[in-house]
Amino acid sequence: MKIDARYQVEKTASTNPRYAHICQAYMDTKDSEKPVIVTTDRNAMAVVPVVLDPDDVGGNVPLAAIAEARRVDKARPKGHPAKGTIQIAALESARIEDGRTWSRGDELFPQWRNVVERNAETVLSVQIDPYLLLRACEAIGVSKDRSSVTLRFQKDPHSAFTVECGDAFAIVMTQKTE
Repeated sequence: MKIDARYQVEKTASTNPRYAHICQAYMDTKDSEKPVIVTTDRNAMAVVPVVLDPDDVGGNVPLAAIAEARRVDKARPKGHPAKGTIQIAALESARIEDGRTWSRGDELFPQWRNVVERNAETVLSVQIDPYLLLRACEAIGVSKDRSSVTLRFQKDPHSAFTVECGDAFAIVMTQKTE
């Protein structure tokens, strides 16, 4: 399996041992045309595309294997043909390029597709610069101990919206689509 290194699915994986079944990634090959790797912490979920190798098998992928495969990629010299690609052989075990392996475990990953309604009608679609949103959140004091914000949109999806946290708020412009 190959994952574009810009995707950091580890960021939405659980770190709580009470939820061992989601303290890992899950490679979903149900749709053979669009295989994905999925992580969740029960509050956020990342679903990113992967490229399968012929022998890859869907199932759990340990986060440690992803982290080590990422280190292998970072150590590649510029110009290396695989630079920017995390490579893991997803067989009975998860094996990275240097030969190290991890057990894939037998925990049952949640039915993540049940979270997203299929063929749902889009009610509101807004294009947002994520770094601008992050800076706005940091500017109004959002931190790990105060991580809830409210986004308030106007009727026009091209209008600015507010990000509120307690008594503080930020105004963020949407991005123009072309």
